[in-house]
Amino acid sequence: MNDQELTTGLMALADGAPPVDVDVDAVILQSRQGVRRRRAVVLAVVATVAVLGGVLAFGGPPAGMSPPPATVVDKGLHPYERLPSTPVPAPNVDVSSKSPAFEELLKTRLPAVVPGATTGAGSWGSVKNWDVGGFFVTIEGAAGGGITVTVFGPESSKVMRQLPPGTCVESARVPGEPVCLRQPDRSFVLVADVTGRDVRLPEVLKDPRAVHSEEIDSQRYRVATHYRLDGTIVRVQGNSPDSHSAPTAFSNEQLVAFATDPGFAF
Repeated sequence: MNDQELTTGLMALADGAPPVDVDVDAVILQSRQGVRRRRAVVLAVVATVAVLGGVLAFGGPPAGMSPPPATVVDKGLHPYERLPSTPVPAPNVDVSSKSPAFEELLKTRLPAVVPGATTGAGSWGSVKNWDVGGFFVTIEGAAGGGITVTVFGPESSKVMRQLPPGTCVESARVPGEPVCLRQPDRSFVLVADVTGRDVRLPEVLKDPRAVHSEEIDSQRYRVATHYRLDGTIVRVQGNSPDSHSAPTAFSNEQLVAFATDPGFAF
């Protein structure tokens, strides 16, 4: 990733100019040293591809034989119940002060979730007037690439839940198939491989300064999105060290561990 792409990604997440204690030039320099090529950082929504269940048809059994047992086909789950498409007023809040605490939480949890990994350079920000905030950090050591954590508060989550939920399965049948992992409280974490084009925010939440290039739109990611019972959403995006690698350097379990952490909440 070149300097312009990284800066564009950070601007899509940041509210206005970076905070005074964040030096974007230093972030770019450290990021280039930590990873060969950074994935674009885009504050966005996970758009899933619908998975259509098939039906296995059998002919009638030969005379004198019992019919074969019924075949149960997983036609897919919805990770959340879609809300009606009604306008959601902006809450006119500033949640940027929470992002440094979120970043510190990730640094604290990282050694236990990804043994041998450490955090490198990063940046954070929020969407103006909305309860959406998050941060991006590079990951070094045992893993490469980076992690983006985005926390949607109650109002922005209402916007996100008006989007089509798509379908997912509890056990993937083919690599990359969207998977819904049921949590102990019966909520779902949707894990899916997506592209930069898929993870754009709805217009009402989008930063008008965000610029999308064909290269950024074609980047691949793996995203774990926790649709919580209180209505809020936490999205954790795993980035690979370079565009020629798999969508992420992190396992589903590692991404889910961060997405379900109760500390990521406004």
